[in-house]
Amino acid sequence: MRKSILLLAAMAACMGFGCGAFESEAFAAGWSLTLDTPLSFTFSNANASSPAPGNSAATWQNRTTTDVSGSKVLLIAPFHVGVGYEDYSFVQKLDYPSQGGGVGTARISTNIRIYDLVVDVPMEYLNLTLGYGQGTANTDIEAVSGGGVGQSNPNPIRDAKVTQTFVVVGIPLGARVDIHLGYHWVTIEDNDIVSPGNNPGPHDQTQQSGQMLSAGLRLNF
Repeated sequence: MRKSILLLAAMAACMGFGCGAFESEAFAAGWSLTLDTPLSFTFSNANASSPAPGNSAATWQNRTTTDVSGSKVLLIAPFHVGVGYEDYSFVQKLDYPSQGGGVGTARISTNIRIYDLVVDVPMEYLNLTLGYGQGTANTDIEAVSGGGVGQSNPNPIRDAKVTQTFVVVGIPLGARVDIHLGYHWVTIEDNDIVSPGNNPGPHDQTQQSGQMLSAGLRLNF
């Protein structure tokens, strides 16, 4: 559905600007605005990085992303550097070993907010944008069944540190518009999963780093 909306928007923009596909010159040096939406979020399989003493990486299994939504905006100046802001959320469903030897399920909702710095590399037939961002993530964990990840319905996790690098590859549709895909390598700080009442632990740690795929439009003016 999102892909269809983006394609229709690109066609409408081209009609409005009178652009032709695949012109043989790069975008003219000017201000550019890009608008993106996330398409997917895939989790890395690595263990938690450098867990604190007494803590361990959460044993999360069969993780799937059930919903991804949000937006990214970049403003690129005529000298090919720019800034951006991202605000998106993803929801994951997973299985985990529960107390008593069973298997529980959980629903985890994470919201990410990131500020970006980007370098634009216009080419003859492609537009390449390289970026780096820092921000925070807020996570809510709900044990659906099975007694919790060592505890039942843990406290929310707030302001976990997030960093990312990303690349955006765009195809110009004339002098003023491109459509593009972005690939983001996202690192989310691992945090203790703590039950209400400040249980002293030891605690499992979250593992949410992964890769995000986005798509969008760029307007040059």
